[in-house]
Amino acid sequence: MPDELFAKLAPYGATVGRLGVDVPVLHPSDWDLFVSFDLQPSTPDDVHVLSFGGDDFWDLGTDGWGTTFSPRLLEESHARSITAGPDPRFRALVERSIVETAPAPPRRVFSAAREAYMTPLATVGAEHGVVSFICTRRGMTDGIWTWVLPDYTTHEDQWLALMLNELRVHDPSRFPSEPDWATGPVWGAPQVREAARELANIAAERAQVIAALDERASITAAKLEQAAATAADGPQRLLTADGAALEAAVQDALGDLGFGVRAMDDHHDAVTGAKLEDLRVTDLDGAWTCLVEIKGYSKGARLGDISKIVGRPSTFYAAEAGRPADSVWHIVNAWRTADPSTREVALANDAELAPLVEAGGALIDTRDLFRAWRDVIENEARADDVRASLRTTSGRWVWPSTQGAAAESIPGERG
Repeated sequence: MPDELFAKLAPYGATVGRLGVDVPVLHPSDWDLFVSFDLQPSTPDDVHVLSFGGDDFWDLGTDGWGTTFSPRLLEESHARSITAGPDPRFRALVERSIVETAPAPPRRVFSAAREAYMTPLATVGAEHGVVSFICTRRGMTDGIWTWVLPDYTTHEDQWLALMLNELRVHDPSRFPSEPDWATGPVWGAPQVREAARELANIAAERAQVIAALDERASITAAKLEQAAATAADGPQRLLTADGAALEAAVQDALGDLGFGVRAMDDHHDAVTGAKLEDLRVTDLDGAWTCLVEIKGYSKGARLGDISKIVGRPSTFYAAEAGRPADSVWHIVNAWRTADPSTREVALANDAELAPLVEAGGALIDTRDLFRAWRDVIENEARADDVRASLRTTSGRWVWPSTQGAAAESIPGERG
């Protein structure tokens, strides 16, 4: 729509915008009337449409049995003069904006086969091909209009004004009548004018509040996007990663919980020459030591991997330290590509964890580790309690907040 045409039409609406210019996407619930100059105009549910030049419509109306009505275009090879329809409300405008401006025949027209849903505004010759019509559509609210006008229609602003006038009768809840003169500023009594000024001030204040909230929402949305990106490369790797990235995420989380954590690959390369545990974890006083194996899986955890932590790593540690490790952990990120809420329990049969139990160790799902870490960061739990729970668990470690995860609300919305 050219700027000059938009400038002519804009004053007719309290809130206006151009799709693709200052309105990126058409959200039907935000609008009451859609003015289109497209060949294939959108006819969104519950939004009235004024179409200039549209020649391809879909689902413009339905009968009582739900059958769709779509106009069919014809090439009128013997088109004669265009005649205005019988309705006097439209006749004068049809004459000056369509009949007098129509190009020479032949002309493209619509079939009038389903006139029950069409109010013709202008027809062509004895064949009664329809050049312009009003169609009543059905949406959530019955009686939604589409007005169809040819591309050579002039006086677009007068058509918009006429449609708005008709909508004040046809759809008064959304298109109220003009204010009564008795409540206007010209003839209103002093107390009326004062109340009107107060109402206008409230409207202005409301607009300022909405603008301020919109600005805050925009700033916070940007913060959310940045926070999500940071989390994806940080703690949420506990839920998504495998390999070195998962090992780094586990190391960071255990460190935040107050454990001493040491990555062991370099040590074993230099001292033992073998690939053993991924991490060695100690408590604050260094008197307790745990060997940690970390695995990420695109599907379920593999039972055979338990032997990788309860076997050779424990043997090598006992030989090196002169005593066995206090515990061993097998930390798994199973089904890592799925939504964490939908993942199956890793190694669901507790009997399969017997080798870990015998070694005084535990299987740890990274979902539990993530929740425990988050509870500490959000001051919902104490790091001391998490460490104590991890040190003393034999078999499967489950952080208590995970057991009620299905009913858990986000912080700040707790009942």
